[in-house]
Amino acid sequence: MKRNFLYAIILGLLMVCLLILPVKMGEEGANRHIPILGYVEDISHSYYNETLLKLSATWASVKFASKMVAVFQRGEISFTPFGMGVTIAPGELLAAVSDNLERVSSLLFSLILVVLGERLAVSVMTFLTFKVFLPFSLLLIILSLLFNTFRIVTQKWGFLILKTTLLLYCILPASAFLSAFVQSHYLDETYQKEMDFVHSKQEQLESLEIVSYSQKISEQDEVLSQQKTSTDSSWVEQTLREGKKIAESTLEGMKKTIKQVSDMHFEEMRKQLLEEFNNALSFLDAMVDRFMSIITIFLLTNIAIPLVLFVVMMRMVNYFWQKI
Repeated sequence: MKRNFLYAIILGLLMVCLLILPVKMGEEGANRHIPILGYVEDISHSYYNETLLKLSATWASVKFASKMVAVFQRGEISFTPFGMGVTIAPGELLAAVSDNLERVSSLLFSLILVVLGERLAVSVMTFLTFKVFLPFSLLLIILSLLFNTFRIVTQKWGFLILKTTLLLYCILPASAFLSAFVQSHYLDETYQKEMDFVHSKQEQLESLEIVSYSQKISEQDEVLSQQKTSTDSSWVEQTLREGKKIAESTLEGMKKTIKQVSDMHFEEMRKQLLEEFNNALSFLDAMVDRFMSIITIFLLTNIAIPLVLFVVMMRMVNYFWQKI
């Protein structure tokens, strides 16, 4: 009985120390003045901030690619060489790429929410651990030492809350430290290469001249129309001077010549447009592949490693708890 009373006093002093500990729940660095807790929070926040920046940069690149696809899908290049309407619509070619980009964007947004939640949980869990759960678990253990009436219940729940609280408090900083180590030593180079590739494809997409081609077509059609108009006026003058028969033969020959030039001009521009669309499609496909590789890195460091570490730590805690 005296030993239980002594343990109760020690645990009571520890509970009081936890309650007066100046732990705050708020902005980053709020607990920096507390030696160990501040260091743990700084490591966690540093990793999560860096991860959020990388995820945001990747998500912005995905949205850029999605915007380019949307422009291509909505856009139609129409021109009328000598009255013949021609329309090129590349949207159907990019439907699969658009769906893949939407999935990638949704997955990245979900990862951003997960990392934001983990970052917020670091500060919240620090406050709840040292101000709520640990004092409450110690109170239950003290009650189990002083009173035999509810000893089994209070002792069971006290140790359960204590064990669970310590596990949850340690899992986020431990996973942040391990993920940061794996990322800096093994994955950063791969991530940088993939993002450099994505940025290069962005620049190539921006340099495509699909729109300028349609402008060139319109300008050249106007020039040819002006030539035709001037030709028509010269035909009238020639008709007045030389007669109807000579004018008709001359006009027929000029129509054949203009038609040949028009066909060659249209075929050349059509090939250029299709080549540009094929280039855009290949660039976007390559970007989707790189986005999937980047997502794999984030899934490993922010989902797989924390889950595996949680299972390992839970088994270790249960094992040593049974030994005690």
